[in-house]
Amino acid sequence: MENTKYTEEFKQSIVSLYESGKSSTQICKEYGMSSSTLHKWIKKYTKVQVSETETMTMAEIILQHFKS
Repeated sequence: MENTKYTEEFKQSIVSLYESGKSSTQICKEYGMSSSTLHKWIKKYTKVQVSETETMTMAEIILQHFKS
């Protein structure tokens, strides 16, 4: 499989498909990606409740950590 660069928007849209109920197997087959790639994106882009009023993705949490 070739090393393909995906935009952040594309990655987030794939994670949205997963969160809306599409199986990881279906997504990987449809978009020709490995399950490990998909699961990395899921870990990175799934929203996490960080306070009563705020949610962030893991990518945002890491970025904020390195800014401080």
